[in-house]
Amino acid sequence: MDTFEKTSDSKIKNKVESYDIAHSEKSTPAPMQVSRPATAAEAVAAKNAADAAAGVVYLSDLQRELIMLLLNNSVVSRSAKLSYLLNINRVTRERAEISITRLIKTITELKGDLPADLAERRAAIAAEVAQPVESAAA
Repeated sequence: MDTFEKTSDSKIKNKVESYDIAHSEKSTPAPMQVSRPATAAEAVAAKNAADAAAGVVYLSDLQRELIMLLLNNSVVSRSAKLSYLLNINRVTRERAEISITRLIKTITELKGDLPADLAERRAAIAAEVAQPVESAAA
């Protein structure tokens, strides 16, 4: 019995050693190096740079603000508000101008006149938004 135990023990040890050697020789994959921006501002800047490289220019903060103010009017339906707000982060500057024009037209048709503060803000936004779009096109 001693010889049998010695034989089986040595076979088991050999198999374990060969298994360890075979698995230690395999190269383990290197961990992926993912570069992440340190701050949220850097992430936004990186996203804007990628979008600019792709030729996509999203709406400005001023356009977003004006759209939200126009949507806050009582003549705009709840479903229209919902659809505008759900898609507001995917709107380009050109589509934002079309949306602003459409909202102003709807409000003036149904209510009669656009409030003075919105008209002033619209003019200020149009002046500020037109400059970067022209310089980006050049």
